[in-house]
Amino acid sequence: PIFKNCFNAFLVGGLICTLGQLISDACKFRGLDQELSGTVVAIILVGLSAFVTGLNLFNRIGKFAGA
Repeated sequence: PIFKNCFNAFLVGGLICTLGQLISDACKFRGLDQELSGTVVAIILVGLSAFVTGLNLFNRIGKFAGA
């Protein structure tokens, strides 16, 4: 099922990147510069991944994505 795994990995990776871009755009809209927006995005995504790991959902997402 390599094509299915590739598609799922592309889908999950794309959703994560889209979420990061939305957070970045929201920060820039509120007047933050590029560097500070990147820092905020990194902090939020790391915090979100820690939260998802705590809920034991990270392994399911990884398996769905073909990891």
